Amino acid sequence: MKLQALPLLILVFGLTSLHAQKLDTTDMSVQERYDFHIQKKKTNNLIGWIALGSGVAMVAGSVLGGGADYVLDSINPNKEESEVVEWLFVGGSVVAVASIPFFIASGKHKRKARIQLQNGALGFNRANSYKGIAISLNF
Repeated sequence: MKLQALPLLILVFGLTSLHAQKLDTTDMSVQERYDFHIQKKKTNNLIGWIALGSGVAMVAGSVLGGGADYVLDSINPNKEESEVVEWLFVGGSVVAVASIPFFIASGKHKRKARIQLQNGALGFNRANSYKGIAISLNF
């Protein structure tokens, strides 16, 4: 029992020491911050699609393998094959569900990049911002 609890304790205490990285924006221009968030968006989106595709492929393989399992049971009553198929289905489902946070993070970075672009265009957080009035007449 102690050997089973040790990895769990290491995992719990290891996760408590982790913290998110903070972006130091003091010396970055608006364009650099925009580029940073766009790169993070692309990376998270790519990881999300790879995880989703892998999970779907694993589930599809387990379903196809499960169909072949019924035929193999009549020939070979060994149950090790069906356990592999079950674990493949569960693992594929977990990997597919694990892709969701990457898509959420990709959307967050997309919004942050859009805000950085608007800040640069409108002049927020600058020492000298420009204000003006525009009048449009249509004839």
